[in-house]
Order: sequence, then C-alpha cells, then structure tokens
Amino acid sequence: MTEVVLIGLGGIGRSVAEAILQGTFPLKLVAAVDSHPELAGRPMRDILGPAAPRTPVAADLAQLRPMFVGAPGPAVAIVTTGSRLPGVSETLMQCAGLGLHAVSSCEELVFPQHRHPALAGRLNDVAGQHNVAILGTGINPGFAMDALALCMTSVCSRVQQVHCVRSLDAGRRREQLQKKIGAGLPQAEIIAAIERQQLGHVGLAESVALLGAGLGWNLENVEESFEPVFAQSDYAGAMAIAAGHALGMHMTARGVCGKRKVIELELTMAFGAETFDAVYISGTPPVSLRVDGGLPGDVSTVNLLANAACAISALPPGLRTMLDLFPLRCHGGR
Repeated sequence: MTEVVLIGLGGIGRSVAEAILQGTFPLKLVAAVDSHPELAGRPMRDILGPAAPRTPVAADLAQLRPMFVGAPGPAVAIVTTGSRLPGVSETLMQCAGLGLHAVSSCEELVFPQHRHPALAGRLNDVAGQHNVAILGTGINPGFAMDALALCMTSVCSRVQQVHCVRSLDAGRRREQLQKKIGAGLPQAEIIAAIERQQLGHVGLAESVALLGAGLGWNLENVEESFEPVFAQSDYAGAMAIAAGHALGMHMTARGVCGKRKVIELELTMAFGAETFDAVYISGTPPVSLRVDGGLPGDVSTVNLLANAACAISALPPGLRTMLDLFPLRCHGGR
C-alpha cells in the first residue's frame, strides 16, 4: 500500500481523495496540504468525510517533514495546485526533499522540456539527488491527445502524421472550465483576454512536443493558435449566451518536421459542441479511433493521477514523462 499526500484540495484534489478513500486503488491517504485559511489546520475528516484520517490539513509541506524524512517505503505526493510549471516547481522540489515521488496535474509538467528547459533540468537534478521521480499527467495533456496516440502507433512500422481531435460540450463541464474558455464574453473582451494570455487551455504545445519526442521526430517548430467560437444566434442551453458572444474556443497546435506538418491537434471546448475524441494515424498501416461521447475529463484525470501514483515508484529517479509509462510505440521511420 503506497502512502499518499494530497497537495491542493480544490475540485480535482478532493475527487482524488474520494477515489482513494473508496479503496479502489492500493493507495493510503495519510496527509493533505492546503494553505487556504478555511482548510489549513482543520481535520482532514471534516473536509473529506469520515473515511479520511483525523490528521489536520497542513498549511505547508514543511509541517510534514517529521512524517516522511527517513521513512521506509514509497510515498507519493499528488499535486493539483496549478497549470503553469513556474508556480508549481518549488512544491515539486520540496516533495523531492522529503523523499516523496510526485505526480501532478500541472499541464506544463507533462513535457516541461518544451517551454521550460532550464527548470526541467533543475527538477530532474533535484529528483535524482533524492532518488525520487516527478511526473505530470492528466486527460489532456497526458493521454487523450498524446499517450493514446503514441500507443496506437505501436501497430505501425512507419508513421507519417498524427492528427488528434478532442471536442466537448462546455455546458456539461464545471464552471471553472467555462470561465477558462471565456464563455459568454463579448467579442472584443474575449479577444483582448486571449492576447493577454488570460484564457485558453494549457498544454496543447506540450502534447505536440511529447508526441514528437516519442516518435523520435526533431520538430523544427511548434505553433499554437486560439480562436473564439461565437454564437450565431442566441443560445439558450445550459447557459444563456447572446448572439455574437463567445460559446467557447477552438484551439490548434501543430508540429513541423522537415518543413512539413507532421502533428496536428485540434481542441474545441464550447457550449453546444459535439463531444468526442478521435485519433488519426497516417502510417503503415493507417490507424484511426473515435470515442463517441469522449473520454470524461475530470474523472479520467483523477484516475490517471491515482494510477500513476501506483506506478511511479517503479520508474527511474528524475523527471519522467508519459513516455516512461507507455514505452511501446512506433520506432520506425517516417
């Protein structure tokens, strides 16, 4: 049984706690950390239910040092506190200092070498020094538009191009996602917010870079673009949206190799959008997969975090990626 520390008790963190406390996974919840004044110091049982330990929620990792430094057996921190690596990296290094492996839903951690190579190097060094592994995962990035596609290439001798499409009806998702895609905003306001990088999904470029690395492609360029999806008429679904206002976003990312587009990812998150996942591999042989109804976002992310927590102690120390958990893929040429 692997001991787990939850860092971050937001929506995903609490769902991970629920999954562990149900006994579905060979994981034991022993501690939690959250600096929010309404949570820090309260017994975990008061927040997470009667199956949780009575141990108080720690305000920071330093309070857990007596529990883990020198402790026998593997222990894992599941970190669900942010999407951007610079805001999470210090927590990850503190975990390593306590001898904790770390699994995180931080989107930029899925392939941090792309956007933060120097920081990725530091994390790799610190994890190696403390003999632990650090891994980023989630449904997207982490699986639906990268690891799944790489697994599918295992039946190919050659791969020329990878095209992934993920589409979801934002009206069926939590409010946090709806805000992230600017649903309901007028045209000028959402365009300005995109330019300030205040809206949009994080991680498409990381998925492209992960795919390229997994297939051994030396990508010359990775491009991202975000475009609002506007209501052509008044929308009266799960949220009332006036004509001309944003239903959500359509985002694309492309990887170029040999002056040719070899990877293309398309993500639509908008009210009223069809919900599905699709992967198209142009190769020998060509392979395609479509999941009608799509892979459920939050539930899948929770289960990926829990399953990764079960597996991470078997990985070599250092900064790891989903390539280490899914080594079977096409190793032929293009």
